[in-house]
Amino acid sequence: NVTAAVDCVNMAKGGASTKTFREQGLWQESLETKPDYMLIQFGHNDEQSSPPLPRQTTMAEYEANLRRFVSEARAAGIKPVLVTPLTRRYFGADGKIHSDLTAHAETMKKVAAEMQVPLLDLQRDSIAYLDRVGEKAGDELAITKKDNDGKTIFDKTHLNWQGCYVFGRIVAVDMGKAVPALAQ
Repeated sequence: NVTAAVDCVNMAKGGASTKTFREQGLWQESLETKPDYMLIQFGHNDEQSSPPLPRQTTMAEYEANLRRFVSEARAAGIKPVLVTPLTRRYFGADGKIHSDLTAHAETMKKVAAEMQVPLLDLQRDSIAYLDRVGEKAGDELAITKKDNDGKTIFDKTHLNWQGCYVFGRIVAVDMGKAVPALAQ
């Protein structure tokens, strides 16, 4: 989804939150790659559940962690770009997405506005895409997993290669809009 002139280094780690990404040294490793731009996208693993998991954060912690990532990236000479969380594919009876990550997306938008950071609203754009194509097509973008009864079901969070391409393309297009210097 990007030209050959772009080196895209994926420093993400499955299951990491804004808290554990730092605790595990992954943030420092990311800074040490010295990219020109750094896309920062969290939310799924920060979200609180019952019972709470050690990786999870409160919304105040999530916001503070995002602000710290932005400040530290800038201090390292890196241009941060915030990316709201990709929606989970939770379709309601109305056939539309019902996101559980809206609060995380709104918090990220607030940080982006206040700190004057380019923002890719992947939450909005992924919801619009999925609402347009529907649940059946949305499921085709997912990996499968076994539920508690051993039945194969679609994973509502994780993507297969097709899903990676579809949403990666949305990110690439949005990046060109948010950072016009990269649209060449």
